[in-house]
Amino acid sequence: MSREDTAPVAPPTAPSARIVSHFFMTVLPSMPAVDTGSMPDRVGKTLQRSIFWLQDAPFRYRGGRASLQTTGAPGALRREGPDAAIMGRTVPVSRAPALNLRLLLATSLLFVSAAASAGPAVLLYPALGRTDGVVLQGQVLKEAPSAGSSVLSRNLRRLTAPTWKGARVEVSFLGATATVTSGSEGHFEVNLPPPEGAAFPAGLHLAQARVADVDTLARVEIVAEATPFLVISDFDDTLAVSHVIRPVKLMESALLRDADSQEVVPGMADFYGCLRAPSAPAFALVSGSPVQYVPRVASFLGRHRFPSFALYLRNLGPGTLSNYKQPEIRRLLRQFSQPVVLVGDSGEKDPEIYAQIREEFPGRVKAIYIREAGRTENASRFQDMVLFREARAAAEHAVANGLADGACVSEAFAPAASVSGGGVP
Repeated sequence: MSREDTAPVAPPTAPSARIVSHFFMTVLPSMPAVDTGSMPDRVGKTLQRSIFWLQDAPFRYRGGRASLQTTGAPGALRREGPDAAIMGRTVPVSRAPALNLRLLLATSLLFVSAAASAGPAVLLYPALGRTDGVVLQGQVLKEAPSAGSSVLSRNLRRLTAPTWKGARVEVSFLGATATVTSGSEGHFEVNLPPPEGAAFPAGLHLAQARVADVDTLARVEIVAEATPFLVISDFDDTLAVSHVIRPVKLMESALLRDADSQEVVPGMADFYGCLRAPSAPAFALVSGSPVQYVPRVASFLGRHRFPSFALYLRNLGPGTLSNYKQPEIRRLLRQFSQPVVLVGDSGEKDPEIYAQIREEFPGRVKAIYIREAGRTENASRFQDMVLFREARAAAEHAVANGLADGACVSEAFAPAASVSGGGVP
């Protein structure tokens, strides 16, 4: 292959470089070869379009052979024939003309570029607070990610939007204000006490964050002392179908779906909506999904009529790829005195994480609900937990244990009325 068949690619900017590096080192080697011809036509075409508009530059495809060379990136990927060298590793890929999903997705991550925007953007995450104070977190972006022309480009632009370290952020909530400076990757956190001599009123309120002339709002729930319990929930494969244990399906869900198209787990919104003992609990979502997806997750929850959630997602980076949920759940249990109900799925480590939390906080965990999402062979993982396949089973258990309203569950999960046809008399 001649030298001109391989063109240089501009290096990604942070956080793109970190995301691409993590993708190459962690996700890519674990993904099996997939022929896009076996995918639904829309999915295959979307992936192909994400690459082949670049045919005249860095990616060449000729009669069953392809080559891609990156320079200045965290490493280099090169493909010729049946194998690809990725950061010094050789991994098998499917032979052309069957295109390989992992090569397509990796290339998409390298070449996505956010369109010019009017200015910076600020994200403020929905949170739980107490009457004597609230901790608010968010992130500042140098450029607001553009809407993009496809779901794939929108998701990649969310993940690769350049962040702003050192931005001056003004945060306000119910008369309390503070100014902070964004830190690494544009993240900021502020602890706001109420105005002197006052207390934040219980209930749902709005907080505001402002950077330059741009501001945003987020819901904050001040948890009343009388709130019976907190629900701490996972997201992927608990509320939304994400296929976490199937890498190819997971990447499709993460990059080719959005709030409008990601599949909801049937019955979970009804289950959560019926939880009360006798009043409604407060809800916190602790998930390994990246914080850049906060708007997408919030939109998904609203679209499917889940209760209002505080969102505690993961800061995407090498130091946060494991052991994320335990510290966040511990923080919530120390911040609030209420008992908790933990809800997750069997696909990854929710049972082990929740069992550890139950051991560390004796008497605080009222129930653990685990949705079946694979890896259920070892029954010891689910000791003293409710393993359920259908949301109705979890809801009925909650009713029996005083955690949900029986009339609400009966109505929400009532069998659909049958419609019988008849002839004209």
